[in-house]
Amino acid sequence: MGVFKVLGGVAAFAIGGPIVGTAYVAGMSAHEGMTKKAQQSGYDKGYAEARAEDTLKMQRMEEMVREAQEALNNQKAFETYVISMYAVALSAAHCNNRFDDDQKEYIEEFLVGRTKAGIHGDLLKSIGELYYNPPSFNTAMEYVKKVDRKLWCIYDEIIDEIINVDGYVDSEEGAFQDAWNIFKAA
Repeated sequence: MGVFKVLGGVAAFAIGGPIVGTAYVAGMSAHEGMTKKAQQSGYDKGYAEARAEDTLKMQRMEEMVREAQEALNNQKAFETYVISMYAVALSAAHCNNRFDDDQKEYIEEFLVGRTKAGIHGDLLKSIGELYYNPPSFNTAMEYVKKVDRKLWCIYDEIIDEIINVDGYVDSEEGAFQDAWNIFKAA
């Protein structure tokens, strides 16, 4: 009789174990499915918010460029403004000796997209020279000095975007931003 109790217990364990295990796995799968849905929902919400923020930044930059174009009374002054934006962007992008794809994409998307209507032969050549020979901070500031101070707010946007595009500000980028703040305050 004792043997049958032991065999019965083993049988119960052998049958009950998989049932409990299956229930556990099913519960975990359901939880995991809910967790994945929640994660995806959070990701989707964050992505939408980031896209909306990018759209607002693009609109703000477009407005700044449009206002500058209206404020500047001739094509030469607008060209100086455009070149200065590229000089600042490329200087900031190269300040840590790394010009990554995100920075390049920002420059192409935000700057080229906002200024392409006013870019032509000589201006395009000047911008190309900046790409191939990125200016130092001091050289970029020489370009900025040629632009009316009322239009300098766009440089804050450009520097902030270039430096923060990868989500991390290293010491060289922080120093660049500090130098810009000192320069514009002088």
